[in-house]
Amino acid sequence: MNTSTPLLLIVTLLAACGGGAMTEQPLGAGEFVPAPPAVQPKSEEVAGYFLTVEGAEFVEAAPGETLSVKVTLFKFGGEPMPGGEVRFWLEDAPERARLMALTATTDAFGVARTEVRVGDEEGSFRFACNADLADDLYVDVAVKAEAPPEPEPVRIPDVEGTYDVESTWDLTSRMGGAGDTIRQFGDAFGNPGRFLAEFIEVDGIVGSVIQGIVEQLINDLVIARSPQWLQGSLTIGDDILSLLTDLKVRSELVVAKVQPGDPDAVAGEPSASPAQWEGTHTWKAIRYEWDMGCPGGVEGCGDNELLLPADATAHAIVGSATLDGDIAIHQHEMDVPVAPLALRLITEVVLPARTGHTSFASMLDELVSCDDFGRSGERAVGIPFTSRLIASGCRVGLERAAEALEREIADAIRIDMGLVEGQATAMDTDRDGDFDKWGAGAWAGVEGRFSAARR
Repeated sequence: MNTSTPLLLIVTLLAACGGGAMTEQPLGAGEFVPAPPAVQPKSEEVAGYFLTVEGAEFVEAAPGETLSVKVTLFKFGGEPMPGGEVRFWLEDAPERARLMALTATTDAFGVARTEVRVGDEEGSFRFACNADLADDLYVDVAVKAEAPPEPEPVRIPDVEGTYDVESTWDLTSRMGGAGDTIRQFGDAFGNPGRFLAEFIEVDGIVGSVIQGIVEQLINDLVIARSPQWLQGSLTIGDDILSLLTDLKVRSELVVAKVQPGDPDAVAGEPSASPAQWEGTHTWKAIRYEWDMGCPGGVEGCGDNELLLPADATAHAIVGSATLDGDIAIHQHEMDVPVAPLALRLITEVVLPARTGHTSFASMLDELVSCDDFGRSGERAVGIPFTSRLIASGCRVGLERAAEALEREIADAIRIDMGLVEGQATAMDTDRDGDFDKWGAGAWAGVEGRFSAARR
């Protein structure tokens, strides 16, 4: 292994297992979960080795379930590493949680596998792995039993009142090919030299000489500096899509005007005149789970809210309700400024958590020293007193690159929610004869689900 080249370890929790050399070392019931294996210390000569997770860093499983773990070992730049040893262990695991292999050797594609049996009890623990010259990598596992079924629907006389609504939207259903653009966003930081070479231009004959070696000069500087956040930047695209795929919204629905339906209608039979209602639906906050940095076992640590302007997301809506408990929210325009909200999540949540920065410009400034680039460029072209000229072209290029990243993200998440409609069922959860909840709610137009609790 070339110890001057960084490593990338990608872990994907899958539903099936296969491939990769596996050392079978099952743990018997009641035996200890192995302690973390020792990690070889990094030397100053080895910069940029790191581990990262492809996909979620939090996995839910049912009691008794077995999770298959696929591990891929890469070099910096994306080349898989066959023949490498990967070590696995569990932390804070319940008694019956166990690993089926403590070590595995990567195959020709850099892939190794193990299995995790989560045990029979609800709770949480951590799956961990590492390789030589790389930091430990953790995946949080929550073991939860399935929720009980919703109560049966009841007949409802009216729907007037104020409701607290919890919705979950899949905004990627309206993104088309833009989702692939976001998913590949981290590629810019996987090979920063190739990305920045498109934007760095130097005037005159110096520029024509240096242009062909910009990529190599940039990558050499990045390897030398190797900021800690570089590993996290590779998953920014997946982080953004994860938030937009499971966007939780807390809102308020006020039903202020109701026209009763046919008083002679019978439950279980079609009503010629269902009750009609009018109301206002207002988004209050975006709720999201972001448990990066949370200590293990602290319930609710990753639950967060992003408050929304009071006058920005209110919509007049109309609907109908039948004596059988069926509730319809009629088709209406959902004019919500999704792009600004998503950009707030990126700059206020994703970037600070992954990189410690609040903008792409500051990320690039830390990643590449233009003064160092100027000196390296002067030595490479062999023309004295050109370092300032080369450094100036670098600074302009970094500004252009940051603007391009922001524009690319903004264009990709410019989502028009358009026409939306909903269906739900009235529920009497406390069995007092009067409904208090809308359950089994589903949005159409933009895919989503919701529930509403009457105050």
